[in-house]
Amino acid sequence: MIYVFSKNIFCNNNSGYYILMNNFSISVVLPAYNEEENIKNTLSECIDFLDKRFEDYEIITVNDGSSDRMNEKLDLILKWMLAWLKN
Repeated sequence: MIYVFSKNIFCNNNSGYYILMNNFSISVVLPAYNEEENIKNTLSECIDFLDKRFEDYEIITVNDGSSDRMNEKLDLILKWMLAWLKN
């Protein structure tokens, strides 16, 4: 499962949302295997770091075969970010 988080786009490759191709200043790839407990803080720290240094960026989180609830956690984070953007 691949998730993309940026200032304007939040999606996963199984969602109804489309990945819009942009020219980002930087792309960060986070391999995430069984990181259910850590992914929220890791994403938060990445976003804080990138917000201070880049005008635009994307964070690509790749989860391939985790045995924990990693995808569920990323789906929740994705839905929260989408709701936050709408408000």
